[in-house]
Amino acid sequence: MERLRKKLKAKYGGWKRLHAELCPDTPYSTFKDMFKPSFKSYRSSTMLLKACKKSGVTSSQLEKNILSYRTVRGRVEIEKVKLPIKISPIFDMLIAHIFGDGCCRKYGQRGLRMDYRQYNPVLLSNFIRKAEAVFGKLRYNREYFYAANRFYLPTACSIVLASYYGLGPGDFLSHNAAIPQAIFSKPKIHLVAFLTAFIIDEAAIDSSVIVITLCNKKLIDGLSKICAILGYEHSVRGKTLYILAGGVRHFWHDYLRLKQYYPEANMGYREEAICEFILRGRKKLRTLGEGERLNAIVALLSEKDRTAGELAKMLMISRQGARFHIKRLQREGVVDKIGEGRAGGHIYGLKKEKRYAVSKWGRSYQRGITKKRILALLAKKPQTPLVLSKLLKIGTPAIRDALARLETEGRIAVWKKVVLTTHPTYVWRATDRKA
Repeated sequence: MERLRKKLKAKYGGWKRLHAELCPDTPYSTFKDMFKPSFKSYRSSTMLLKACKKSGVTSSQLEKNILSYRTVRGRVEIEKVKLPIKISPIFDMLIAHIFGDGCCRKYGQRGLRMDYRQYNPVLLSNFIRKAEAVFGKLRYNREYFYAANRFYLPTACSIVLASYYGLGPGDFLSHNAAIPQAIFSKPKIHLVAFLTAFIIDEAAIDSSVIVITLCNKKLIDGLSKICAILGYEHSVRGKTLYILAGGVRHFWHDYLRLKQYYPEANMGYREEAICEFILRGRKKLRTLGEGERLNAIVALLSEKDRTAGELAKMLMISRQGARFHIKRLQREGVVDKIGEGRAGGHIYGLKKEKRYAVSKWGRSYQRGITKKRILALLAKKPQTPLVLSKLLKIGTPAIRDALARLETEGRIAVWKKVVLTTHPTYVWRATDRKA
């Protein structure tokens, strides 16, 4: 500031002429104080840029001397500023978060303001860490934002995020949003970051499948295009994107690489759900006797009451697999439902002790059996996933996963679309008549 002050004084000789050219609406005494190093308040960026232009000081030289900045009457201050702002994968991840669980508003002459809502405090903290990785240290009222489960980005940061891709408030609306075309030509790590943000905000992770359902078909098609570019095995049904088991494994490898370079990309509890699936796939295959898994569940429930998710995690099997065994134990009066868990799942308790004989040794995994049974049924008559689930006594998510694989292999196709409740479903038919 002292260097800029000396240059301006040498060129203009005094401050009155400069005041008339730069900002005549500002009181003269305040204007003079703004150029003193001892001035304690924030200076106008517009005035400083004009002064630099008149004195020959470059904007890059000005950037190196900025200690902090904020918008007029803004609540959040940016300290330890990062200028120039780099377009990193985290920059693109912030844009994706605003598409997912955020919004963008226009406030008169103050410009744009983006905010992000997240009820999980860890994931909300991670969003703030991402913003700090791009713009600098954010000084904010922690209690205010965590009580509201919402974080407001400063107007200056919001304008940078939106203007880089030429976006406006209307481009973030639920039914109008579309992924900017420039995203698709970015390096692979940027695409992984963009997809990761949507998985954090919108995905349901059910055993081996990541499911993203949105009301906007354009966003689903854009995410499908990203999966295709990255080589992830996936399927799209209406407004739902399914990242299948092979694609989840591929994504996990890319996500770990992203997190290695950008730790703030952490997915929190969603990472744990995917990690459980990866670990199940890596476990050593061995033969299991009929009754061995049932005995293990009885032993665990004799210690304490547990949910199906807790049993699945301890036995390293899928939640659907745990529920399958629990249903048998319920039918035989060994296990009973005793309450509701925090996440809406049931809590099961042991009703009576029983020991099952271990016999009929076979493989842990019966590869392809479910697909063969589905093909046999579809060869006779077109069916919906719900009907197939009831006929085969297998969970609907597992049926949908198998149908997606069969469609990828070209062995089945959609016969027609029907609306049974509020959501449409599909009737499938077999194209491989040899089934």
